[in-house]
Amino acid sequence: MHPATPCPSGTRLSICIATFNRAGALRATLERLCAQITDECEIIVADNASSDDTKQVALEFAARVPQLRYIRHESNKGWERNFHSAVCAASGEYCWLMPDDDVLKSTGVSAVLTAIRPDYSLIIVNVEYVSNWDHTKVVIPCAMAVDSDRVYRRDETDRLFREVSEHMRYVGAVVIKRSIWLERAKEQYFESWFVQVGVIFCAPLPGNTLVIREPQISVTLGGQRWLSESFDIFAYWWPLLVRTFPLSDETKWRGCPELRSPGFFAFNRACGQYSLLKYRRQIQPQLTRLRHRLLALSVALLPATVLNALYAFFYRMRGRPGDQFMLQLLDRKNSSPSIH
Repeated sequence: MHPATPCPSGTRLSICIATFNRAGALRATLERLCAQITDECEIIVADNASSDDTKQVALEFAARVPQLRYIRHESNKGWERNFHSAVCAASGEYCWLMPDDDVLKSTGVSAVLTAIRPDYSLIIVNVEYVSNWDHTKVVIPCAMAVDSDRVYRRDETDRLFREVSEHMRYVGAVVIKRSIWLERAKEQYFESWFVQVGVIFCAPLPGNTLVIREPQISVTLGGQRWLSESFDIFAYWWPLLVRTFPLSDETKWRGCPELRSPGFFAFNRACGQYSLLKYRRQIQPQLTRLRHRLLALSVALLPATVLNALYAFFYRMRGRPGDQFMLQLLDRKNSSPSIH
């Protein structure tokens, strides 16, 4: 890893970008970001040994923007360790964990700089979802349906988890005090898919949390690399992680919405990601209530090809924004081994 030069004192916000082999997307992200940063900000680009033009893109921006620093690893450390390396190299009081392919809205940096002034432990940023790469077709205007900015006190950890943790699974929503990130144990979460959630909920936060209602990031549906593993991530790895947190049993159960949703199982059966084998190995051991077990088992026994055709017909007929993305997921079934 190339050494990082410390930024000048007074840096309040470090925008920590983890990237790997997406030079084009990184360029678009940096174009919007570099137009907004102030003397209170810095940008850390941590590169997981990309083999494309990522290094050239990052160095091009670093030559134009003195607040941008580029770190390159000699081997792929995994995206979670890559984010951690960016936080370690940062000098800001707060770190905003930023994916390499999402576009900041024009008010993003100023909104977060304003939000961190009251000394919160954590800020959660709302996002919008779009269905195209030029970010003009909005599918979901607000991922978190809240009426206004919301503050959670330090003693409201269960409430924070119940109401916001599903949104925190998107790493770009998280702006956290760097000192909190560094002082907490992270190694156990590096293979969990949700290191940021592990750091936040492994213990109560020392201060309050702010949720920013107005979306500040535009996220493209379909650009995520984990889509082919989404069932395992949300129906298996996520519940395993949640059970490690010091929360009430009811909060933990409510925080795993996929395990309570027949529709989630049915759609993943149609996509080829859910099967009887996965029910036996991953789902049945987690479900203590007979009703939930029977529902999950019943879906696993349904013919995946028929479900796929029914869902495809429904989305084609409905024709709403975002339905094309759902059809793309359904089309992936032929390459999935779990459809049988």
